[in-house]
Amino acid sequence: MHKGQFRAAAEEFRTAVGQRGGSYPVAQYNLGYVLQQQRENEEALAAYRAAAESSGGNYPDAYYQMGSILLDTPTRAAEAADAFRKAIEQNGGRDPEAYYRLGFALVQQKDFDGAEGALREAISQRGGDFAFAHYNLGLLYQQTGRTQEAIREFETYLQQAPGDENRHRAENTLRDLRRRAAREGNRQK
Repeated sequence: MHKGQFRAAAEEFRTAVGQRGGSYPVAQYNLGYVLQQQRENEEALAAYRAAAESSGGNYPDAYYQMGSILLDTPTRAAEAADAFRKAIEQNGGRDPEAYYRLGFALVQQKDFDGAEGALREAISQRGGDFAFAHYNLGLLYQQTGRTQEAIREFETYLQQAPGDENRHRAENTLRDLRRRAAREGNRQK
């Protein structure tokens, strides 16, 4: 599907769903996708919900996409978290991307312990190689005053993603954190 063909694709998916009596999970999911690409988020949510319902409530990718849309609206972070949890559950607990996004939703709700657990699980499920989860865990630790842990996470991020666009920001943050750690160490002496 090429950019600009989304409207036509949406109509084709609507037609396919209608031809199947309103129950065609794959077409409903794809309709959600094209609507999401057009930033028609409420309609996309409805299509993803319909895809999940047409699948007996079991469609982890649809729940992941619902969570992604809902996460863009901070007041809907709890709904986003619920959607990511369903995606994780329906994938048998193995979904590092959903755990990563769940961490974001929980930070928005100020559930820092839950966010830490979700980000740690995302990292674990990717064998430790999840630069962006390390970066966001570093931000979480920085925000909660856990300086040494923040330093470790930013260092890991820089090792895993040396060319990323956030590199300079992470390096500056790391320098500030190291200075803070040095000051804290001097106060304890």
